[in-house]
Amino acid sequence: MRPAPILLLGILMMLAAAVCHASAQDAGPTATQALDEGSGGEAIVSINGSLITRAEFERALAGSAAASIADSDDARVIEVLNTMIEQEIIVQFAEEHDISVSDEDIEAEIERLQENRDEMDWETLRADGRYTQADFRAAVHSQMLAGRVRDYVTAGLDGMVEHVHARHILVATQAEAQAALERLTAGEDFASLAAEVSLDATSRAGGGDLGWFIRGELLDEILTETAFSIEVGTVAGPLVTGLGYHILETLGKAQRTVEAGRMPFLAETIFNRWLAEQVMAADIIFNL
Repeated sequence: MRPAPILLLGILMMLAAAVCHASAQDAGPTATQALDEGSGGEAIVSINGSLITRAEFERALAGSAAASIADSDDARVIEVLNTMIEQEIIVQFAEEHDISVSDEDIEAEIERLQENRDEMDWETLRADGRYTQADFRAAVHSQMLAGRVRDYVTAGLDGMVEHVHARHILVATQAEAQAALERLTAGEDFASLAAEVSLDATSRAGGGDLGWFIRGELLDEILTETAFSIEVGTVAGPLVTGLGYHILETLGKAQRTVEAGRMPFLAETIFNRWLAEQVMAADIIFNL
């Protein structure tokens, strides 16, 4: 469902311990009741009031090729839990916005998948009881529902979308950024200076050109928001990101269509960021 993790795996483990500790100290019995009442088993996570039980989690973990929590590595445990949290948030959003997948849709998708399935892998999974037909249907439903929520969230990509055209110079230190700004102020050509000093190997040869992009497309939001907020022809910076210090110039703004070749990547990128925001905003209580 995603090319990059929505929650950093290490942070999720620390959050689990921290939230459990905070719940015990601050929430008293309320947090425990929320996890225990009507759970049909010991609940390990509450997401906006919806529960994931330990049995559900261990079954998902077994289906991901780990036999149990005890003998699986931490990354697998956290990744499975992370995926279950994300899926629950998708389900909740779908219910709120009347997004659904019918039985007929699932049957049609299963038929399509079975025409192209790897027979050996499917039979291996079924043979040891880790992956039943019901599991398969549930996985198809989850995947299709996530796809429809993604389409709903990214519907704005259809038609004309606000784009900005910008270029940048990336350096390692604030002093280098100030020096680059001074050279630009003195009249040096931006593209020539980018080719000389920028650390961004991808854009350096093109004079720091980032091309046309939309909101949510670049990895660093500060670059996007700055490019959209300043006037065309304006240079801004230094802007600090995890990569270093940036000098940014906006070259143009326009309403443009998103090219067909960019659409899948953009839709997935924007959806992943939206889902990350939903996860961070959710009321999540851990009981690990």
